[in-house]
Amino acid sequence: MRVHIAGHGSTGNPNIHPPHGSAAAPVSYEEVAAGLSAKGLPKRLMGTIVCYVCLSALGSPSFAKLLAREMWSSGYKLCPVMGHKRSMQPGYVTGLGRKYRHRQVTLSDGTAVKSSAAQERFFGWM
Repeated sequence: MRVHIAGHGSTGNPNIHPPHGSAAAPVSYEEVAAGLSAKGLPKRLMGTIVCYVCLSALGSPSFAKLLAREMWSSGYKLCPVMGHKRSMQPGYVTGLGRKYRHRQVTLSDGTAVKSSAAQERFFGWM
């Protein structure tokens, strides 16, 4: 099982932001963790929380790392948090020599790759 968190982010930012032009406020990693728990996410979840947030795996600490620590301290011991090291494309695309549609990220040299090439998993105990 995967739980997807989406929004805009930047390196080392502890918040995710709504779409540009929105009047909504940014949401902190603490608010994300509290919201997941309040919505009934099982403490024994053996899935992955995926941050579809640009640059969520970069920074000291990164948004994904902060969320992993918060989830761990809230009792979610079995689910890592996955962040992305680069900018995300806004949707799924067909390409990269594959016949299926994939999320893409743009690397620092400008090339687009499948999102799995720029992911990192974080665990709350580390």
